[in-house]
Amino acid sequence: MDIDDFIPELEKIRKRNLEMVCANPDLRANEGGKFVVRQGLICQAFRQMGGKTVIYGKPDPKIFDRALRGFENVSKEQILMVGDTLQTDILGANRAGIKSCLVVEGGVTEYTILQQGKDVNDKTVMSLIETQQIYPDFVCPKVTEGKHWIQDNTLMLIAVFFVFFTVLMQILHWMKINVFKSCSTLGSRNSFSILSTSAKEVSIRKFKSGV
Repeated sequence: MDIDDFIPELEKIRKRNLEMVCANPDLRANEGGKFVVRQGLICQAFRQMGGKTVIYGKPDPKIFDRALRGFENVSKEQILMVGDTLQTDILGANRAGIKSCLVVEGGVTEYTILQQGKDVNDKTVMSLIETQQIYPDFVCPKVTEGKHWIQDNTLMLIAVFFVFFTVLMQILHWMKINVFKSCSTLGSRNSFSILSTSAKEVSIRKFKSGV
């Protein structure tokens, strides 16, 4: 869906003189490899139509203050905002006084550069940052999810497991041999005679008790 698909419904809302509350000002987002319309773009279109809007979300520092409530004992120097959008994630972090990391691949930053007909590289990323005058503390090419890491490294994980299992079996085999030797030596000298004595004592007890 494109923004034009929302216009008819937005017009109905405007005619009823209703106010729109936007809790996520992001314009677009990556969903399944496609950049789709988000609430921020809908809110922007509604405002251009003359509609009334209330925005509560990034980059408003109040949303960060609310998120950090209960963590007053944590220094802001220990907090890092990770996001893919300069205008919301990074600007919001800057206004809230916390460090930020801009993720490029798969996010709005990559989408913006591609929309300009440019390749995504260090030069074009820095050019976008300079153009928007919104500066992150760090820039990261991408963030890999754990499940993707597992999928990408399945063969390595199988190899590590096989080596671990082989070593474990060797250790258990060595322990079994040594324990068996110790038990055999002990049994040949003491265990059998102890068991024999115990059996005799049990027999004598049963005989005396008339069992």
